[in-house]
Amino acid sequence: MVRYWYASVGVEKEPLVMELTTESIGIDVGIKELAICYNGMTFKNINKTRLVKKLEKGLRRLQRKLSRKYELNKEGRKVVKTSNSIKLEKQIRLLQ
Repeated sequence: MVRYWYASVGVEKEPLVMELTTESIGIDVGIKELAICYNGMTFKNINKTRLVKKLEKGLRRLQRKLSRKYELNKEGRKVVKTSNSIKLEKQIRLLQ
C-alpha cells in the first residue's frame, strides 16, 4: 500500500538582479522568539507551540516502547525484530 505520492516540477526562470544598498539591518535570535528584526517584526519559534510539543511527547513514548521491545527480544547480542517492533519503527519514521 502506497501512503504518499511525490511529484517533482522543474521551472526555468530568469534570475532577479538586485542592486546592493548601504542599508544594514539587525536581527536578534532568541529562545522565546525565533528572531526579532530591527524594525520590531518578530518571528515565532514553532518549536514552542503546543502541537510540536505534543508530537515530540508522542515520539518519545513510541521510542521508549520500541526500546522495551528490543530488550525483550534479545537473543545474546542479537536483537530479533518482531512484526510489532517493525510496526513501531514505521510509526516512528512517519512521525519524524
